[in-house]
Amino acid sequence: MKYSGRWHTEGQTENIVAVSVYYIHVDEQLEGGALKFRPPETPQYTYDIETGYEVNVGTGAAIVFHNSTPHRFRQIRNLTKADNRRRTFINFFIVDPSKPILLRNPTIAMISAETAKKLLIECSQRVLKNGRQ
Repeated sequence: MKYSGRWHTEGQTENIVAVSVYYIHVDEQLEGGALKFRPPETPQYTYDIETGYEVNVGTGAAIVFHNSTPHRFRQIRNLTKADNRRRTFINFFIVDPSKPILLRNPTIAMISAETAKKLLIECSQRVLKNGRQ
């Protein structure tokens, strides 16, 4: 099975200024899946200028970037015939504090940066202690 993401930025209508991705667990039998970035504006492809940058990801990787940077993940492949390969991650979206989101749905939770950090640490410790989640 193969899959790759499309170029995008996150929630422009929600005033998201930065994105954080924490990879809790990535099965070793998965190949690829690097996070690729490109500038918002690039020269035409005929100029043959490399403008992209990519970051390989694995268990425990944490990446933070400005939301004005288009991004996608590269093709990811399952190297086995088993369907139970996993890549588990948490996304955090940092909202411009001068333009807060007005919540109309009480089931959506907004947490502080300190709480987010504590959650990441707890998840990391659980993965390290128990192996795969």
